[in-house]
Parts: sequence; structure tokens; C-alpha cells
Amino acid sequence: MKHKFDKLEFKDLIPNDLILSEQRKQQIEQEAARRLHSTKSILKWKPIMLTITLIVTAVLISLTIYKPEKNILQGTSNFPTENIVVKKNINNTIKEKTNLQTLMLNSFDHFTTAKGSFDYYSQKGKYHLLVEYQADLSDNPWSYEKVQDLSFTPQYRDVSKENVIGYEEYKYYGENLIKIDHTKKGAPTTTSVRTNKISKTERNYLKGSTIDERIVVDENGEKNYIRRSDPAYLGVSKMSLLPEDFTMTLLENKNEWNIISTGNMLGLTTIIVEGNLTREYQNNYNAKTFRLEIAEETGVLLKLVMKDEKGKVTEAMITRDIQFDKSLNSEVLK
Repeated sequence: MKHKFDKLEFKDLIPNDLILSEQRKQQIEQEAARRLHSTKSILKWKPIMLTITLIVTAVLISLTIYKPEKNILQGTSNFPTENIVVKKNINNTIKEKTNLQTLMLNSFDHFTTAKGSFDYYSQKGKYHLLVEYQADLSDNPWSYEKVQDLSFTPQYRDVSKENVIGYEEYKYYGENLIKIDHTKKGAPTTTSVRTNKISKTERNYLKGSTIDERIVVDENGEKNYIRRSDPAYLGVSKMSLLPEDFTMTLLENKNEWNIISTGNMLGLTTIIVEGNLTREYQNNYNAKTFRLEIAEETGVLLKLVMKDEKGKVTEAMITRDIQFDKSLNSEVLK
């Protein structure tokens, strides 16, 4: 019998890159070729990554306990959040929207370490995951991710760790990417792949880039999405820690979303965005509208909620706890 993880899909992290100048095109192609060479073998065994239009990927050990104060999704969940602090004079200009896009596309530049956990629920994919992670983006990067399969229900609801059906661990350190599969009966299976270390030049190549530099339409009219290099080889946690895919899809058209308020979630000041999904993505998510809550200082995505025309939650990512630039527990790599 196949495990639920087997139903999940994974799309290549290397896009068909096209750049605004010939020099940039050559640089991207060289980087993509090198990364693809080291990534192909990884793709053979990394089935847990979710397809969320472009990608979704894996993660840790959460150390902070947070007590819920109110429902995060009205009538559907008891996940923790804090009261929204509405800002009277919201700056919802094109300039501020562009600044927010750029912040989210380059969130890696605003912290060195992160640890935490979040839930990811997909009604269409029929899965509910609990993702725990630690990530070190220093000159000696490493990461640990634990992706747990929770009991899926047609309606989004709060679930605890006691609902775990199975899980997979991902560890990256010293140019080794390791997967430990705990989803099958018997002893866990381990797979190890040698990876190339991301150079400082590669890390900084798209630093500070805007959305116009990251989405390029080729001669056939197809969009090409250019992603930043990930020195810690993150999995699912990347959707929160570097939310470039959501930025390049949900927030591409500035006329389809608005900055509605500021807020406070898990002790962090946040920017709250609401918008409408384009027709292209309505089918992908079975949803009409979306709401995002983004950490103001880092651009990290803390919460995503998508709803259909009846107001039912169809897709959600809810951060349970998160800390930036705190000491990590490297013992998880053993």
C-alpha cells in the first residue's frame, strides 16, 4: 500500500531561465547547468516536495511553545495567532507593493538562522503536513527538516502531533544531502546524495532583485521564473523562509491584491495582504481569494490562507512557532 507521501508531486527547482541581458542569460544558464547536474540525482528520491504552482519543499525541531489566543481561521481552526493591529493610514501604493515583493524575494538576506514549524494543508492534494525545521544560512550552511504526515480531513481543522501517521527527515551539511524515510514499515531507510556547495558569488547573484528581473517572458510567450540559490538546500521550509514562488505567482499582478493592515503574529510585526487569485491559479488551488501575513523585517511568510467562493479554506500554511538568529541544535544532524 502506498503511503500518502507517494501522492505528492515534485517539480524541478531549475527553471528555463531567460534574463534581460545576454550577459545575465549566460550567467544564469551556467549556474542552472551546474545546479541541475547536482540536483538530478536528488530529484529521484525527494518525493515529499509539494507542487504549489512552482514548488513546495521540507524541515525541523521547534523549540518555542506558543499558547493560542484566538482562532486563526474563523470557525475552522484553533492554530495560534495574535490580534491584528489595524494601521489607520495603510500605504497601499504601487511603490510599497513593489518594496514588499522585493523583500519577500530576498528574505534570505535579512536573517542568518531560523527555526520553527508550520502546518501545510491542501484540500485538493488531500494532505495535511506538519513541517519542523532549522536552517543556518551562514558561510557554513546546514539545515534539518522533519515533514510529518498528519490525518487529513476534508475540512481544515487543528490537529496535534499525536495525529502523525509517518514522517521523513532531510539533513544537509558538509555538502551531503540525506533523506531518512520513516513512512514504511520496518527500519527507516536512508539515502545520501553528494551536493555542490553554493559559492558566495552564486548566493549574491540575484541579491536585491525585483520581480521584473525574476519573471521573464520568452519568445513563445511563456513565463520563466528565476530563483535564488539556496545554500542550505531547504525543502518544504523554503516556502515560508524564502517565499519567492508565492511572490512570483500570487503577487505578480499588483492590481489583484492590496496591503490592508499591519499585525502581530508570534511576537513579530507583520504586513497583511489580501487578494484575488487569477484564473490561472484558481484551478490550481480550488480557491478564489487569498490572505497572506508576512514578517515585516524579514519578508518571511508566516501565514497563507486560500478560500473558495463559499469562504471554505482550501489551502493553508500556518506558522506554529518561529525564531530568527537564535542558537540552533546541531545535534539533529547526527
